[in-house]
Amino acid sequence: MGLTAQEAKTKLRYVAGADTTKARKKLGFADKEAPLLNVLIYPISDEEAHNFDGDLASLNNVIRTKMLGDKSAGIRGILDDLLKRIGPDDVVVLSSDHGFKELLQGDGVAVAEAEAKSAGMTMEESIRWRYVEGFAPAAMPDAVKIAVGSQDVWMALGRRWFMREGTKTAPRYSHGGLSLAEAVVPGVVLRRVTEKTARAELLDLPTVLQAEEDAVAELPFTVRNTGNCDIEFDVRVINNLGQELFQQQAKLAPATTAKLTASVTARYRETPAREPDPAATVSAVTLRLRHTNLNGTWQEALDGRASIPVKIKPKAVKFDTDALKGFDDV
Repeated sequence: MGLTAQEAKTKLRYVAGADTTKARKKLGFADKEAPLLNVLIYPISDEEAHNFDGDLASLNNVIRTKMLGDKSAGIRGILDDLLKRIGPDDVVVLSSDHGFKELLQGDGVAVAEAEAKSAGMTMEESIRWRYVEGFAPAAMPDAVKIAVGSQDVWMALGRRWFMREGTKTAPRYSHGGLSLAEAVVPGVVLRRVTEKTARAELLDLPTVLQAEEDAVAELPFTVRNTGNCDIEFDVRVINNLGQELFQQQAKLAPATTAKLTASVTARYRETPAREPDPAATVSAVTLRLRHTNLNGTWQEALDGRASIPVKIKPKAVKFDTDALKGFDDV
């Protein structure tokens, strides 16, 4: 940052766990004693990503909740913390250490247990999903070899990953391979918005909606005003059959939310081949969000369309009444 060692004593500060209660009490949360340069460290751990079983959209919602905080539970998030600290003339450099890859089944490359044993290691010790320690995996000859201290490591390229032979479970997300997400350190320069902006988002969407045939499933979701002025929003929920299931129009103040619920009837019909009939079976619902801009004109929200798959469990016993019509004339 161009500071001398002496200048760093008065102009530089590190704040670990910046959104924790301990750090806020120490700083009084108003942070009036902030020096010229402040390094704020927030505890979003990649362990959470490794242990998360949902898809990327759901993981993003989890991280976003940590950033925004749950006001109803008395929790301040990272964004709330930053808005307390950052003034209109401040510059924010946002960064992280690395990203990760989603370990999709079709991208897994099996590594034999015999390979690990021949290197004097177990599969747990050597096969780390995005990289292998101690030996070159035969199933991926183009894996990149690097030296980490006294140990050689072979890194997977792109989306591929190393699957332990005979193991059916693996983390949903991992890192340690060679891809832009894992190898490039991201950095974004931000300034606090001081002009008016109108914006709304869809939040807290489920990954999938499951229901019994003919039952009514509840679809909860949230509309949040992420701008800094009052807006009016309009949200609609439509199934894949073109039926409108929900519609609501209301006003939202800045940084407030509307928690809504749509009811989805799990309609299901089979073809003569005993397959789901796409013309009469609900397989997805789509949410569409609009809001007013600064001029009061309606516009589509950024990422204002979301599609949720619907999985229906058919009834165990079905009666085909059409098959009995032939007896009417007997």
